[in-house]
Amino acid sequence: MKKELVKELIGLALENETEISGGELLFGKGEWRIAVLQRGWIMVGEYYREGEYIRLENAFNIERWGTTEGLGELADKGKQNDTRLRKCNKPVHFHKLTEVFSIECNQKSWK
Repeated sequence: MKKELVKELIGLALENETEISGGELLFGKGEWRIAVLQRGWIMVGEYYREGEYIRLENAFNIERWGTTEGLGELADKGKQNDTRLRKCNKPVHFHKLTEVFSIECNQKSWK
């Protein structure tokens, strides 16, 4: 692959990310995201990346999606009638390598 193409692909992948001091890239600080973790854990909360770790404030464990169109619908529309969330009374911390992927939520639906 040519260097220009690689740079363009990386630029597209990072388009919605923000640069902070030290050159580390992360998603918008404090935005609501659904985080899918190893071993089947699915969490939602205000997402902060701090070095090698991620912290979710105001976090919930998503026990049941309660949607007909999957996690994307939940991220977009927020909690549904059949959604089952379990509140975490403390911030949730996990290593970035345990995160399989995350989904940006509609911020208004999750506030």
